[in-house]
Amino acid sequence: MKLLHKNILTNALASLAIIFLGGIITYYFIINKIDKESEEHLLSEKIRVEEKIKAGAPLSLFENNIGDKIQVKEISRLSGRNPFFKTINEKEEYEAREENEEEGNESFEALAIVFECSTVEKNYRVTIIKSFDNDEELGKNILFAVSISALLMIVAIVLVNILIYKKLWSPFYLILKELQNYNISKRDTVKFSQTQTEEFNELSNSLNLMAEKITRDYLSLKEFTENASHEIQTPLAIINSKIEMCLQDKQLTSEQAKLLIEASHAVNTLVNLNTGLITLTKLDNNQIEAASDVNLYDLLLDRLN
Repeated sequence: MKLLHKNILTNALASLAIIFLGGIITYYFIINKIDKESEEHLLSEKIRVEEKIKAGAPLSLFENNIGDKIQVKEISRLSGRNPFFKTINEKEEYEAREENEEEGNESFEALAIVFECSTVEKNYRVTIIKSFDNDEELGKNILFAVSISALLMIVAIVLVNILIYKKLWSPFYLILKELQNYNISKRDTVKFSQTQTEEFNELSNSLNLMAEKITRDYLSLKEFTENASHEIQTPLAIINSKIEMCLQDKQLTSEQAKLLIEASHAVNTLVNLNTGLITLTKLDNNQIEAASDVNLYDLLLDRLN
């Protein structure tokens, strides 16, 4: 995988994790806020109902209350229990919209506050029920909106990163392309351009210095190899020619001829070694472009002989 794609993938995954975590935190924060507001609403409603009961309002007044459902039950004595909240399941009656369909019940969760109050003559247990089904739907809608926003944001981040990183990393790919096209054997001159990014400028400067040093070393080594091969060949040729002249001497004994022939073989070995080293140097420097087949059997047989 390319470095550009790794950067985009890493940023996208990191952004997705952060947005996902932020969405969850936002969701629970909203739900908690809704619960707090529901409790505060029930507490204010409790104060209002208490005042009406103590003022002697009839119980029928609470049966047709618009909004929260209020249940007032007469009790024999007060238990002294503090007001408390609880979650209950309520059933809401509704009329069927279609004809010939019977009435039904729809269940939903509700938050209730239970408290006790009294008048001069009677004691009551009051339950005020507030439905937070709509509040939960609001939380779900908010979570859905956050999820859609996160998805769109991830898509936007990926697209923006592709455009931004592609432009930011363009000098790097330009340097890489120049390095791939550089051929020292052809004595190509390479000069990496400067950019507006400090790191890429440092890389270009380092590569420029390295390319110059490599070119100098290559030319020096090439010149040394060529000069050395020529300088070695000359004395070897002289030695070989002198040996041949000595072999043509009529006063040469058989023992001397044998020694001269061995010396001639040694000189020929040095000549072949010098030629082989030159060839290996050319191969290492990619100076030999045309490849040819070699009969290894004949070559080994010749060497063995």
